[in-house]
Amino acid sequence: INFIFIFFIIFIENPLSLYIITSFFDLKLTKIQKLIYISITSIIAIFSLFFIKSPYNIIINYIFAYISIKFIFKLDYLKSFFAAIFPGILFSLVGNLIFNFL
Repeated sequence: INFIFIFFIIFIENPLSLYIITSFFDLKLTKIQKLIYISITSIIAIFSLFFIKSPYNIIINYIFAYISIKFIFKLDYLKSFFAAIFPGILFSLVGNLIFNFL
């Protein structure tokens, strides 16, 4: 079942997060920047999933997402902060809406 999480992280969650960030903040990124962001955040998320207990793994993921966004996309501190937390907030809201209707 952990392999399902790996597939979800690499191919669904991180690319979708990247799409949300680039759409909301109207960023023009190169393919290399996109690939680096997805690769780094996927590796950190998988590592923290297996080796760090919850809720600390989530905190680690947000910290590394912030650092990745700050240095790969070269955004200022405030935009980087909001870009790091915005996809998580959006996923939580959509998930709660879906599960409340089911």
